[in-house]
Amino acid sequence: MLKEMRILSKEITITLSFLQEYIKKKDYKPDLKHAYFLKLIEEFGELSEVLRKNKRMENESIKGTIEEELYDVLYYVLALANVYEVDLENCFLLKEDINDKNMEEKRKKNDATSSNMVFPQTAKDQPALRDMPSVIKLAMNEVSLAKASFAPVLRHGHVGNTRDVS
Repeated sequence: MLKEMRILSKEITITLSFLQEYIKKKDYKPDLKHAYFLKLIEEFGELSEVLRKNKRMENESIKGTIEEELYDVLYYVLALANVYEVDLENCFLLKEDINDKNMEEKRKKNDATSSNMVFPQTAKDQPALRDMPSVIKLAMNEVSLAKASFAPVLRHGHVGNTRDVS
């Protein structure tokens, strides 16, 4: 089967629709929606473990690697989409349109906000920070937002248990 897939992948473009159809032919049990979801959660757990250990594929050996677990997550995302009759390719395009609009609105908002910002001057001979290019101002705003988002982590100095429990 693998050899056939590799030959086939060279002859056609692999799309989300193609992958969904492939998984549907191989594994489609609409009455087991909850089981597919539980498998997806299980695979996310396995992915988090190999990510934490940074286990990468070597010499075409995929077993127990980030690559294997990403495949498994993708498999169950596709299987769930199938049993819920979701066209992922169409969803991708629709969501990208929304994301593009949101990013444009965020950029406009940041440009408007950053043009009114007053930055402190650190030395008499150094040009004022308010004269920086807007891309740097935008980056500074993003850093501020990130710091605010991670304030609980920064206060406590950790994100849960990060020790290796293998």
